[in-house]
Amino acid sequence: MSSVFVWTIFLSDFGLVIAGQPIYFFQILAFGYLISYLIYKPYIEVGWLLFFVSAIVSIWASNTLLFEPRQFAGDTYPWTSIKAFINILLFYAAYKTTLFAYHKINPNLFLYLSIFMILYGSVEMLFGSNPALKEILQLLHTNPKALDKNSISLLGREHSYGALGYMIAACILIYFYLTKTFVGYKSYLALVCAFLLVLFVILARSKSVYIGLFFFGILVLILMIKQRNLTFSSILIFCSASFAIGLMSLIVIQNSYFVDATEAVTGGVGSGSTFIRFNFLYVAVMQGIDNPFFGVGPGNYKLFFVEYVDKLGIPIILELEAITDPSYMLGGIDPTNFFAGIFSEFGIITFTAVFYVILKRISKLLFNKNTSLNTVSLALMLSPVLFGAAFGFYYWAVSYFPFFLALLHLDYKRLGKVQ
Repeated sequence: MSSVFVWTIFLSDFGLVIAGQPIYFFQILAFGYLISYLIYKPYIEVGWLLFFVSAIVSIWASNTLLFEPRQFAGDTYPWTSIKAFINILLFYAAYKTTLFAYHKINPNLFLYLSIFMILYGSVEMLFGSNPALKEILQLLHTNPKALDKNSISLLGREHSYGALGYMIAACILIYFYLTKTFVGYKSYLALVCAFLLVLFVILARSKSVYIGLFFFGILVLILMIKQRNLTFSSILIFCSASFAIGLMSLIVIQNSYFVDATEAVTGGVGSGSTFIRFNFLYVAVMQGIDNPFFGVGPGNYKLFFVEYVDKLGIPIILELEAITDPSYMLGGIDPTNFFAGIFSEFGIITFTAVFYVILKRISKLLFNKNTSLNTVSLALMLSPVLFGAAFGFYYWAVSYFPFFLALLHLDYKRLGKVQ
C-alpha cells in the first residue's frame, strides 16, 4: 500500500471522475488509511487540531453568504466551503499516510519510479501527437485536456503540475546520491536519472517550477559554502545545477518571460498565464486585507472573485473574459499562490501561524552547524522547490505539500534528537 500511495502521488492525475469531479487515486488510499488510523488510534496533533478549528471558524464567519445570491461556475455557499473542508481532510490524510509510508519505502522504489517517469516523458515528447498513443496516455489522466498543452504534461493535470512532480523526484534522487543510499552502478544511475528528470522539467517550461529550480541552485551553493571542502560529488552537483539554471535562463530569455511578468505587473497584457496568475494573486491579497481575521472562508475565494475584478479595475481581457461572464457555468478558479490563498480564505492569524511553523523548521535545518551538502535533510532539499512553486500553485497543495510537510516534521524531529 505504501509503495502504491507514493507512486500515485507522482502519477498526480491518475484517478476516477465521479459526477464530473476528479478523485485522485492517492487521495482514496490516504483517506482510507486516515479512517483506519482514527478508528484504532483516535488522536490528532494539537497543531492540526487548531488548523481544523480555524477552518471551521472561517467557514462559520462567512455564513452571511447564505443570504446572498453569490455563485461562481455553479458553486454557491456552503457547497464551496464543504468542498474546501474535504480538501483539508485529504491534505491531512496525505500527510498522515506519508508519515506511515516513510519507513516502509525502499529507496529503490524512487529509482524505478524515475525510470518510468523518464520513459513516459520521452514517449509523450516524441510521439504525443499520435492519436492512438494519445488515447493510451490519456488513461493516466483524469483531465482530458492534460495532453493538449503546447508543452509536455509529464503525468500532471497540467504541465506545471507534472513538472513539479518531476523536480521533486529529481531532488529525492540527488538526496539519495549525496547520502550514499545507493551503491555501485545504482549511485551513478540515480544521478543520470536526476539529470534527465530536471531536463524534462526545463523542457516543460513551467515558470512557477523555474522559480523553484532557481532557488534550488541557490541552496546547493549555500550548502557547498557551508561544507568548505570540495568533493567530487559537490562539484558534480554544482556543475549540473549551474547547467540546468543556464539552460532554463536561455528558455526564459528566448520566450520573453521577464517581459511577460513586467507587463502583467504594470498593467500590460503579458503572457496569458502570467497576466491571469498575477491578477488572481492581486485579488487574493486584497480579499485578505478586507477580511483580515477570518478571511472570506475556505473555498469562497471564487465567490468574491468577479466582484474584486470589478472593484480593482482589472482589465477584462484574455481568460478573464470567460470567467467573469455571468453565463460561465463550469470551471475552477483559485488564488494560484499557496500562501496568499491561506491569507485570503483563512485570515492573517492562520496565515502567520502556518508560515511561521514552516519557515522556522526550514531555517533550523538550513542553519544547523552540521548541515552541508553531504548531510542535507530531504525536507531541506525539497524546500526551495516547494516554496518556489508555492508562488504559482494553490490546490496542488493537496498532494505534494502534505508529502513535504510530513518529511519536514520527521527531519525537524530528528534534528532535535541529534542535538
